[in-house]
Amino acid sequence: NPSLLEALGCGNVVIAHDNVFNREVCGESGYYFSKPQDISQLMAKIEALDTEGKTILKTVMQNRIRDHYNWDRIAAEYLALLDQI
Repeated sequence: NPSLLEALGCGNVVIAHDNVFNREVCGESGYYFSKPQDISQLMAKIEALDTEGKTILKTVMQNRIRDHYNWDRIAAEYLALLDQI
């Protein structure tokens, strides 16, 4: 999901639908909802974070993008897959 990757790369707090694809991208740095009623509770949690907590969360999100979604890693994974064939 390119827009999800972009949001994380910008350090935005992400509230995403709880599914395997979103969890793969966001990991533990995302906030997940299963039903619409969950969103207001998640918003309250995020709003309750102090400045330091928000800064840490932003850094974690940006680090996840840097560590997991960079061309060197992606190319290496494709090469490993091709080696298996």
